[in-house]
Amino acid sequence: WLREQRLKLARQLLAQTDTPISDIAQHCGYTSPANFATAFKDRFDCTPRDFRRSLKETGSEIHSTRE
Repeated sequence: WLREQRLKLARQLLAQTDTPISDIAQHCGYTSPANFATAFKDRFDCTPRDFRRSLKETGSEIHSTRE
C-alpha cells in the first residue's frame, strides 16, 4: 500500500511540477533515483522521464492501463 501511495504522489509531482526526477525520488522515500525509476516503470510501464516527456508532448496527463 505504501509503495502505491509513493508512486501515485511521484506521478502527480512529475505531471504538475518541473522538480528534478532525483528530487521527486527522494521526496517520495526512495534512496536512489535508479530504485525509483525501476519501481515507477514496474508500476506504470514507462520510466519517470518518459512519462514526463509524453505529458509535454501531448499537453495532458496520460493514464496507465495498470491503475
